Amino acid sequence: MDSATHHQAGAKPMFLLYVYKDPGLVRNLSLNAVSITELFINWSQPDDGASAYLVQVIGTPSLSMSVITEHVRLIDLIPGNYYTVKVSAQDGPRQGNAETVSGFTLPNVTNNLSVSDVSIDSVSLSWDPPTGNKSSYLVEVFGTPPSSFMVDNESASITDLVPGNFYTFLVSSVSGDHTLQGKKSTISTYTVPNVINNLILTNYTIDSISLSWDPPTSNKSYYLVEVHGVPATNVTVVNESVTIFNLIPGNLYNVFVSAVAGDGLLEGESSKIRYLDKLSLQLQFIFGPPVSTKIGIGSEVLPSPFIFYQLFDNLILLIF
Repeated sequence: MDSATHHQAGAKPMFLLYVYKDPGLVRNLSLNAVSITELFINWSQPDDGASAYLVQVIGTPSLSMSVITEHVRLIDLIPGNYYTVKVSAQDGPRQGNAETVSGFTLPNVTNNLSVSDVSIDSVSLSWDPPTGNKSSYLVEVFGTPPSSFMVDNESASITDLVPGNFYTFLVSSVSGDHTLQGKKSTISTYTVPNVINNLILTNYTIDSISLSWDPPTSNKSYYLVEVHGVPATNVTVVNESVTIFNLIPGNLYNVFVSAVAGDGLLEGESSKIRYLDKLSLQLQFIFGPPVSTKIGIGSEVLPSPFIFYQLFDNLILLIF
């Protein structure tokens, strides 16, 4: 208790008493993560008022300050870090009990997100950890099917995808209480298309061959047709058939057909067909056209691209 004395001429002495009491608790104390390095602390004054407030921050870095407003912005904190903030009202030299609130700053963004080991139905992701602290990572998959899941390490394997499909992957750091996410890192890719089906030779001339096939059981953008021989050539087509011209009679050609994803970078497994042009034409001239494009040997059926000719009643010539 403090006192003061005031004298006036001809007057009796008068004593003024100043009485301080402990202020009450601040009300509605809250903490909001503003950014990766900032927290905003807000409260309401006690019922009996206050002249100032003491704010104490427990964490890294630790802080202590006195303010006259019912809010404070804490800066230069560590991303993804946990902080406890105590706020107590002050009235003159007296200080009330502290109210406490705790929370995390926003975690930082992950670094160097990359994709690897892309297959027809799976993708592997990896990234570098963020600066600051984090608890785990949220991985989100946008595509068919969509999914999301948490991981603790800086890598993830996503399975059960659709061949030849386009996917976008988002990875974000998550704070310790799993309520705060950092900025998302993003990367996109196609899965590898599936292999085409039933590649067959449908027609041939002295310098050309025609092929057809069934589409893969997946998505694709177009087909790559690779002709190995002399001359070698590559052709892209959007339909399930192609005619290759300007071949040399008598040359052996291996033709590969693969489905290609929309980015033009990922090819499915190739289907292959072989063709020996000149010998087939000579056989056709001498013995007539091929009997069929398939032949049974015992219980086994040889599919295209085998071409066979019935030379005599009991003699069959196979062209591979």
